[in-house]
Order: sequence, then C-alpha cells, then structure tokens
Amino acid sequence: MTAVAAISGQVRSGSWAAGAAGYTSAQADCASIPGIAGLLIQYIQPLREWFDDLLGDPGTVGAFAARWEDAERALGRTHAMLSDADRRLVDLDGRTVRALRERFSDVLSVSEDGVQWTGATASAVRAVSHIIESTRVLICDFLGRLSRFAEDLFGWSVNPLSKLKDLERFANSAAEFVTVGGALVKNLISAVVSLAELLYKLVQLVGDALQRLRGVIADMMPVLGGCSAARSECSAAMCWTTSSTRM
Repeated sequence: MTAVAAISGQVRSGSWAAGAAGYTSAQADCASIPGIAGLLIQYIQPLREWFDDLLGDPGTVGAFAARWEDAERALGRTHAMLSDADRRLVDLDGRTVRALRERFSDVLSVSEDGVQWTGATASAVRAVSHIIESTRVLICDFLGRLSRFAEDLFGWSVNPLSKLKDLERFANSAAEFVTVGGALVKNLISAVVSLAELLYKLVQLVGDALQRLRGVIADMMPVLGGCSAARSECSAAMCWTTSSTRM
C-alpha cells in the first residue's frame, strides 16, 4: 500500500469525524420557529449565532463534492485505459516495448493513487456537507424546543413572582441546550480541522507523485518518439498503446 492509499483510507474511514453530528435525513425547519425576544434572547444568543453561521447554502458543499466525484470517475477511466494498455504490452516484444513496459508500472501506480485520493476527497467533502446540515438541524430543533418552552412558561399569570421562577427555569433549560449545541459546533470544527490535516498530507504526497510522474514521462518520450519514427516495428496494438499513454 502506498502512502497516498494509506492516508486516503484514513479520510474514507471517517475517523476524523468522531464526535461530530451523524447523518440525518431530517430537514431544518427554522422558518416555523416562533421568535424569542426581549429578556429571553440573551439566554439563547449563542444558539442563534451558531445557527446563523451554519446557514449558508447546503447545496453548495454538495455540488463541490459532486465535482470531486466526477474527477474520481474520470481518473478511474484513465486508470482502466492504462491498465488495458499495459496488458496489451505483455503480448508484444521488442526493444521499444520492453522499455515502455519498465515505465508503465510507475505510471499505473501514480494513476491508481490519483483515483484513491480524489475518491477519498469526494467522500470527505460529502461527509462534511452532511455533518454541517445535521448540526444545523439539531440546533434548529433546540431553538424550536426553547421557543415552545418559553410560550408554555410565560403565559398569563396574576402572580409576578411566578415569572421570576419561570425565568429561572427557562435560563437553566437554555443553558443545557447551549452546552449541548456548543459541543456539537466544537466537534464539527474539530472534525474539519482533522480532515484538513489529512488532506494537507495528501497534497504533499500528490505533489511528490506528480514530480515522479514528470520524470517517468520524460524517460518515456524518446521511446515513444522512436516508435513513431519506426512504425514498421510496432503492431497496431502497440501504436494504440503509445497514443493512449499520451492522454
């Protein structure tokens, strides 16, 4: 297993998202939450701010993930084409073919790593979009519960002292919700930071792989040029192979 494949496996495993909100199919319906104004707003202000920070456009992150998924499929097709070309080389012989065969294993290794890391990145971005949406749904749910709790508590009463007790009960309940909501947001941030660290390691490895690939292609070019100059040595399959390698 290459270093790229190993880190890609960590990204795909989702271990970086431990503690973050899990996937939910529920939809945030914060538009229907009654307003909490006046004295009560101070107790839930963190929840309101966290929700506003997480609003955005849920489809934007999903669309970004879709582009990475498209890249994974495109690289997968390229790798399959290179693998097929490599198999065709096995049936051919000659000095030119032997030189190409020595280089193809390096090209195949880099292309396989490309499929691994683009696929891992796609799955991670998709997971982040689910985590953000799930956190929004949960915080929205907290706000809804507190709104309904406020309505139940602060109904009409002839005893003004009961309002103080109601306010204390609301403050205690709100504090619990804020604590849970804060943990969700903290875990979300921690998950994204952990993912970013893994992806940064991937970027460095991919850069090294591209440098290696440039060297391999540079070594292959004289061989490919020789094949073009002496087509009589190359079968139709061999010429197809060289043209595929240029793609």
